[in-house]
Amino acid sequence: MNTRSRVILVSDDQELIEPVSRAIGPDPALQPIEIVPSLDVYTESYASRAALVIVDIAAEPADDLAKLYRLIDDHPSSRFIVIAAEFDKDQLLRAMQAGARHFMPREWINDDMRPLCRELLDQVHQAEGDDGAASGSIITVLPASGGCGATTVGVNLASEMAIASDVRSLVVDFDVRFGGVAAHLGLKGQYGIADVLDRGETLDAGVIASTAIRHGEGLDVLLSPASIKFDDPAPLNGANFELAATIFQGSYPTTILDAPALVPEAQAELANLSSRLLLVLLPTVKDVWVARSTLVALRNRDVETPVTVILNRAGSKGAGLSLADVRDTLEHDGDIVALRDDPAAGTALNAGLTLAEHAPKSKLRKEFVKLAETLGADAASGRAAA
Repeated sequence: MNTRSRVILVSDDQELIEPVSRAIGPDPALQPIEIVPSLDVYTESYASRAALVIVDIAAEPADDLAKLYRLIDDHPSSRFIVIAAEFDKDQLLRAMQAGARHFMPREWINDDMRPLCRELLDQVHQAEGDDGAASGSIITVLPASGGCGATTVGVNLASEMAIASDVRSLVVDFDVRFGGVAAHLGLKGQYGIADVLDRGETLDAGVIASTAIRHGEGLDVLLSPASIKFDDPAPLNGANFELAATIFQGSYPTTILDAPALVPEAQAELANLSSRLLLVLLPTVKDVWVARSTLVALRNRDVETPVTVILNRAGSKGAGLSLADVRDTLEHDGDIVALRDDPAAGTALNAGLTLAEHAPKSKLRKEFVKLAETLGADAASGRAAA
C-alpha cells in the first residue's frame, strides 16, 4: 500500500465533510479519508506525505488560495481539488493558476467525485513510478476436509488483521458449493466474486467496493456464487484471477481467499497469486492424509508460496494425533500452528459474528490475534525485502 495518505480533506465544516465522504463512498482505494481542520495544520503535519488533497476554501477563499500557491509549488507531486461555496470565475482562475487539478462549488459534490479522485490518485502513482499495485497481502485458505473450520479460520484472521491495521480487510469466498463465509457471517446479497471476475478489463477497485458486502467495522466480503443462487451458482472466470488479485492488493492491506472445493489447478493458481497459504486440517488421519496430498500437488505444480499448516481444534476430546504426529506425517518444513478446540467458535458462528465481536476475551480469539501478528510481521518483512 502506498505509504502516503490517500485522501486528505481540509475542512472543519461537518456540512461539507459528510457529503464529500458519501460521494467518495466506501471505495477502499480512497479510504480512509483523513480530516484536517485547516491548511495551516495541513502544512505543519501532513504536506510531506499527502497524495490527494481536497481543500475547502468557503470560509476564507482569498487567504486559502494564497496559501495554495505556496503549497502546490512546494509539493508538486500531490494533487489538489478545491471546493468553494459557490461557482466563482475569479476563484476558479486563481485555483487553476495555483496548480489545483479541479475546482467545484459545493452543489457539484456527487458520485462523480469518486472516479475523479481515483484518476488523480492514479496520476500520483504513475508520477512516482508506482503502477498502483500496492503491497497488500493475499492469504489463501485451503481446507483438508469439509468441516475442518477453514472458513472460521479465514474470517477470524481477516477480522484480526483489520483490527491490527485499522483498515478494513477483504474476504473473498470461492466456495462454489456452499458459500461458507455468508453462512458464517449471516450475509445476503445479489452480487459477488463471480460478477467481479466477469467484469474483465473494466474491473477496478470501485467495482469491488460497490460489490462487496460490509460486515461490522472491519470486513468487506465478496460473496460466493453459491451464496447468491445456491441451486445454480455462476461459474468463476479463472482468466481474471490475476487481474482481480492485483486490485485486491492495491485496495486492501489484507485479502483472505476462502478457497475450498477448487480443482488443484485453480488452487495452484490462487496459491501463486498469494503471499501465504494456510492449510487447515483437523487432527485426524484422514485430514493429515489429504493435507499431505495437497502439499504434494502444490509442489508438483511448482507453487513456491510459503505454507502455514493450521491444526484446528487441537487437543479436542478423542483426537488421536498430536502436533508431533502431524508434523512427522506431513513432512512439512514450514510453520504448523495449533488452534485450540473452543466452544466460542461455534457460538460465534451461530450468532453470525467474529470472535472479536462475540467472544473478545476467549482464549481462541487470543490465538487468532497472535496468528495475525505473526502473519502481519511476515508480510511487512516481505514488503521491506521487496
